[in-house]
Amino acid sequence: MTMGNPADRLDSWKEIAAYLRRDVRTVQRWEKKEGLPVHRHLHDKLGSIYAYRNELTEWFTARQTGNSAVAGRMDEQKEKIKLAVLRFGNLSGNKEDDYFSDGLTEEMMTQITRLQAPELAVIARTTAEHYDSSSKSLEQMRKELGVGYVLEGKVRRGGNRVRITAQVIHLKDQTQLWAETYERDLSDVLAVQADIAQSIARQINLALNLSEKGASPVAQKEHRRVQPAAYDAYLKARYNLHQMVPSAISRSIEDFQQAIQ
Repeated sequence: MTMGNPADRLDSWKEIAAYLRRDVRTVQRWEKKEGLPVHRHLHDKLGSIYAYRNELTEWFTARQTGNSAVAGRMDEQKEKIKLAVLRFGNLSGNKEDDYFSDGLTEEMMTQITRLQAPELAVIARTTAEHYDSSSKSLEQMRKELGVGYVLEGKVRRGGNRVRITAQVIHLKDQTQLWAETYERDLSDVLAVQADIAQSIARQINLALNLSEKGASPVAQKEHRRVQPAAYDAYLKARYNLHQMVPSAISRSIEDFQQAIQ
């Protein structure tokens, strides 16, 4: 891996976790067991650490695509089918609702990744987010990352109802393999996410003729009902936290507190 620019340095486990959109415990486990590129100050016996964004992105992309040098898998002689999940667009007509489509997409992508077939590699979101749904950008993604298929969609929220449209596109010939629309009540939003994510994962497997992978225990468990207002505040908090600027982080703290209340 190449050394990163000092301006792109992350100086704590919290910053690294926020960048990778995981919790601190997860990234610490990755560093210990899977070689996450984290550096340590030699003078600090307590283990003060830092990392570079480009190194983390390179490692995470390799991990997601089954890179044998990172995952230690020597049986990947057959190249995996690569799928990229693009950020779902916001159709509410209000840019301030971007946090909702962004947060919902992230939560759904997490579950889709858990359910992916062994023959499929899902491109890391930190990499996929550098591309959009334009023909030029999709072609660039195909050439640079070897992506064969893209999942993209739109989210429209009205009150406590949400409508999600999703489609899978074959990049080589720009044909649509599958498309579906889901409309649900957000009063049980966690169950909605799990249900739609599992449905999309199954349809992707069918469209690409992949083997079926059973739902993980996390996806199968019964979700406790969550108040829509609390979950809405949580999504705002996550959205603001990921901006990584002081003013947005302050707003995220307020939103987390509101979600807790």
